[in-house]
Amino acid sequence: MSKLLALALILSLLGTALALYDNNSKVIKLNKSRFQNEVINSKELWLVEFFAPWCGHCKSLAPEWEKAAKALEGIVKVGAVDMTTDQEVGSPYNIQGFPTIKFFGDNKSKPQDYNSGRTANDLINYALNEAKSIAQRRLSGGSSSSGNRQSGGSKGNANADNDGDVVVLTDDNFDANVVGSKEPWFIEFYAPWCGHCKNLQPEWNKLATEMKTEGVKVAKVDATVHPKVAQRFGVNGYPTIKFFPAGFSSDSEAVDYNGGRDASSLGSWAKEQRDAKKPIMFTQLLNQSIYDEYCTNNSGVCIIFLLPHIYDSSAAQRNGYINLITEIAQANKGRPITYLWSQGGDQYDFEEKLNAGGSGYPSAMAISHKKNLYQIFKGSFKKKDLDSFISGLLTGRGSFSTLPTLPKIKKVKEWDGQDAEQQQTDNSDL
Repeated sequence: MSKLLALALILSLLGTALALYDNNSKVIKLNKSRFQNEVINSKELWLVEFFAPWCGHCKSLAPEWEKAAKALEGIVKVGAVDMTTDQEVGSPYNIQGFPTIKFFGDNKSKPQDYNSGRTANDLINYALNEAKSIAQRRLSGGSSSSGNRQSGGSKGNANADNDGDVVVLTDDNFDANVVGSKEPWFIEFYAPWCGHCKNLQPEWNKLATEMKTEGVKVAKVDATVHPKVAQRFGVNGYPTIKFFPAGFSSDSEAVDYNGGRDASSLGSWAKEQRDAKKPIMFTQLLNQSIYDEYCTNNSGVCIIFLLPHIYDSSAAQRNGYINLITEIAQANKGRPITYLWSQGGDQYDFEEKLNAGGSGYPSAMAISHKKNLYQIFKGSFKKKDLDSFISGLLTGRGSFSTLPTLPKIKKVKEWDGQDAEQQQTDNSDL
């Protein structure tokens, strides 16, 4: 590459970065010193995006981020960190992909991950709910450090007692247990003097025992002793029963239960909610940690779809494949399957080890580390054949092979959603 071409490329990238949020934007652009002074060392509440200017998802988010910044002006600050120019700002937060959004509340050392919708309305509702929760805790004299919840893992029963298999939650331990938990929670808000609550108690205890093997936590809150959390969720009658999905991060995500009060009805509904609210595990295979999360450490089956290289297809064709995979994943939601896609050839050694991709792309393979088996998809890359492949995996049909020792996954760049750039030809010597 000539020096002139290299300089042009650099200027182009810089121009793209600046174009994402211009100087008139309400989005506050944060570099190292500004981030330290205005975010970490302040009492202001911040919603911060860590982005890359070439990222297609970041470009799609930008107009919604702008709208949210304008609407939240004077309430919650909205900022952005360009990770291509200020990578050290995001390095303490283990940024794995773009955009990554974090909320910095009272406890700046433990920002909260944002994993909800990408519209301005979603962002605004989330920020306002967080601000309201922090204000209520400050009013009640609660610890400011509890204002930030570090999501991404189940916290177990943090400072919570158990009544049999029912977890006892309070004003003080509710967020530590429920917010960001990898497991959903089914929670009863009750009053000890309430006759209906007394009638429910044996069924609720039975439910808690049954749900231990279903991945749903069953808990209760005495609303007469812990009114803050009850008021927070609009409890005005007893018993009030609510379902909190896995990864719960916004109060608006809680779902009211209005069905029968027997353990069977409660359990059936809770499992339906668990599966309906369970996020589809589907993303691009970018590195070893993603593979480990979706495949190595997964007790079910992970399916890796190998799509044609972007030089051999178009963005529209690739999105067509991704939409097909998403449709299939939605149809199998709740089943023990995770989904990854990889650009054909990006993981050449991995593909070779499993004899995958030999007949061209697109193709697919299914891997079960728990059973130490794998199977290569051999049909046409159409919904009917893919559905049959998945059905066979779940019922043990098809030709399985013993999983060999696999090479490490190579780190690759996330697809930016665009067509491949045209290769420039230097004709200066012709």
